[in-house]
Parts: sequence; C-alpha cells; structure tokens
Amino acid sequence: YIADMKKYVKGSIETVKIEKVYKNIPSQLAKDKKTFKYNLIEEEGRKRKYETPIEWLISSGMVLASYKIKKPEIPLKVYIDDDMFKLYLSDIGLLTSISGINYPDIMLEKPFEFKGAVTESYIAQEFTARDIPLYYWTYGRNAVVDFIIYNDDGIIPIEVKSGVSTKSTSLNSYIREHNPKYAIRISAKNFGFENSIKSIPLYATFLI
Repeated sequence: YIADMKKYVKGSIETVKIEKVYKNIPSQLAKDKKTFKYNLIEEEGRKRKYETPIEWLISSGMVLASYKIKKPEIPLKVYIDDDMFKLYLSDIGLLTSISGINYPDIMLEKPFEFKGAVTESYIAQEFTARDIPLYYWTYGRNAVVDFIIYNDDGIIPIEVKSGVSTKSTSLNSYIREHNPKYAIRISAKNFGFENSIKSIPLYATFLI
C-alpha cells in the first residue's frame, strides 16, 4: 500500500502526507472517542494540510470514513458533520499488523484496551462490504454510539463490544433521548433480546 502511494501520487510531498495519515490511524483509534484529529498527525497539523490526502485514501478504498450525525433524522446523509469523522483501515489484517498485534492476542481472548478499536474496525469493514453507510452519534461529553444505520425499522443505534460486557451507558442514553424501535449490541454474547436491545454475536454481523 505504501508503495502504491508513491506510484500513483504525483509529488513526494503529497506522498509523505498520505503516508503520515495512513500510519497515524491506529493511534487515532486508540482514543476513547476516536474522532479524527489533525493535530495528532503532527503538532501543527491542520485540515487545510491533510484534507486532500485523507480524501485520496478514502477514494482509493484504503481507508473507511464514518461521519458524526448532528441529529438522528431521515435522511441521515444530510445531517452529517463533515468536520467530525472517524477513519478506519479497510482491512483488519493490516490494522493488526501495523499496530503490532499478534494473532494469539485476539484468538486467545486476551483482554487489552485496543481490542475495542480492532472490533469496531471489523464492524466498519463488514458494513462497508454490505453497502451500509458509516455514521456515528455523540451526546454530551462522553456518550458515543458506535454506528447509526437506517433500515425498514427506522434509525437504529448500534453499540460494539469486543467481549461479553453488557454495560451500555451510551446506548441507553440514545434510547432515552430518541426512543428507537430497538437498538443493537454486537458483542461476544449469543443472540438475545432484552430491554429493547437486540444482542448479535460478532460473527453474525453480516446478518444485519
């Protein structure tokens, strides 16, 4: 991928910017809210400097973008905040490789904080494969719902968990605020339905 950047981008300066953004994405995903910050690429990083490299990465399919929804109303697309977004690598294997995560770390269910970012990236990749647009929602200082989708049942909030934890503070905040027909929690738990929340196992994401 890095070699392709140098092959298809004219000018070494733009190539350096694109490479910086790409390699910085795992660090951005390690944050609690994961919203992309230009000044985390470099101290003087600004939108004007990195907007075009990000657009190139998205257009090339190497990076997936999820945009914050200002309010969960139909159609979602017209309520996005262009300045608030998350970036995911388009391939989980590349993410774990760049991040230095070993295969047993995931398969042996070792607990580590970044596992949540890996899991969220996996969901973003699965949704993209099924042509489901990527949106998320925030409320107040701390509430973040990982994904918002629109289907025949209306606007549905989705929370992603890497393990079997059922603590859903942000999801419950969304339910109280917007009263969806139901919500979805994707986790290591089996199928279930309780308190208006559908539980979907991670392996069954493709069924959504």
